[in-house]
Amino acid sequence: MKNKRSGDDYIPFHVRFQAWWEGEDPNALLIRKYGAAPENPLAIQVDDEAGDDESGLVWPKGRVSFCRRLWELDEKDEVVHPGGADYTSWLMKPMNLNHEMSSIDLSAGLGGGTRKTAKSLSTYIDGYEIDPELAALAQELSVKHGMERRAPVSVYNPDELDLPARRFSGVLCRERAYRFRRKDLFLKTAFNSLRPRGHFILTDYVVVNPADADHPTIRGWMSREPGEFDLWTAEEYRKYMVNLGMDMRITEDETDEYRSMLLQAWSRFVAGLSKQDLTRDFINDMMREAEYWLMLIRALESGKLRYYRYHAIRGIESA
Repeated sequence: MKNKRSGDDYIPFHVRFQAWWEGEDPNALLIRKYGAAPENPLAIQVDDEAGDDESGLVWPKGRVSFCRRLWELDEKDEVVHPGGADYTSWLMKPMNLNHEMSSIDLSAGLGGGTRKTAKSLSTYIDGYEIDPELAALAQELSVKHGMERRAPVSVYNPDELDLPARRFSGVLCRERAYRFRRKDLFLKTAFNSLRPRGHFILTDYVVVNPADADHPTIRGWMSREPGEFDLWTAEEYRKYMVNLGMDMRITEDETDEYRSMLLQAWSRFVAGLSKQDLTRDFINDMMREAEYWLMLIRALESGKLRYYRYHAIRGIESA
């Protein structure tokens, strides 16, 4: 590994990364934080070894490995999205699930949160994931842990979502619906799949006003997402669920909490890096992820994009 260090002209990688993240010159950051800066800062030199050729995959092995390290709070979490497995369990807690109930998670990812919740409650949760690579890996892990019946994971197309009617006691979908082109179809299908008094919990990114989707920071973030999609406002989601006959229990702007969760995870991750980590492949994976999440955080900080949590219950009158 070629990560050189030469006395007073060395800037640690975590400082360089923090400076990039905050849009600040590394020298200025060092002066601000430590009162001194090197006279001739060196560029970071890393291995030039080639990585696996997995071009075309949304979730190649390197990205899965990196995101697990970034977002997992425990090595048993098996997640690639913010919050660790505990966040999924916390979101589903209001459903009051038990061993006689079944529910679905339409944002299973690698399935860690789905499996942990199903195991802790001795219940059944069918996991669904829109990315085929993740769905396949998640199902392999469910089989490995003997959870293929309690927490199976399969791939689905949100634009052709088909669920059995009046089957589930709860439906969870976190940070996925914004990418769905037919949000109306998704919400109607999810509603119809619920039993009377069944719970629907949704977290998603929303714009404050429809015109905000054209704000430069939001367009920049959207350009990093696969496919074309339209963003809804928080009120559009709420009205559509009410019109379906749902009893709205929570419509909450949790942008500040979500932003803090993202920043804490990145801070924890960067603080735990070692010189041995800094291969070219690792840094490439890190910078790709960092660019996406930095764009999202900037969009949230603009005030034009928000993170909302909804909790709705299917009414008895829908039976």
